[in-house]
Amino acid sequence: MEAGEILGQLLMVRREIRRLDVVLLERGAIGNRASGLNFGGVRRNLRKTGELPLAARSRELWGRLPEIVGTACEFRATGHVYLAQSDLEMFDFSAFARAARSNELPVTLLDREEIRRRFEWVGPAVIGG
Repeated sequence: MEAGEILGQLLMVRREIRRLDVVLLERGAIGNRASGLNFGGVRRNLRKTGELPLAARSRELWGRLPEIVGTACEFRATGHVYLAQSDLEMFDFSAFARAARSNELPVTLLDREEIRRRFEWVGPAVIGG
């Protein structure tokens, strides 16, 4: 039994392929709740450390959608940038970067100069990212 969001539907397809009985339940319209509202984002950055292995597995499955369901479902891996406005935020980003790298997630920390070189639209309060 699965919920009707993108992940639930993907799990349903995988179970169907394995010839397991599947029931799809959703309180509203299929694909109209969490993952339907956030466009099915596959976020790995700034996750809790314990969630990183599951996020990596999820990303691997999303990358295999054409093989699993016959289409990429419009999925594109594009990345994110998080901006810091304080030393404490940069400290938190640095701690996450260390944890992420130990879970094979490449994270790049950018100082004030590099952030401005790459993203000239950021305001003066941004000290890195």
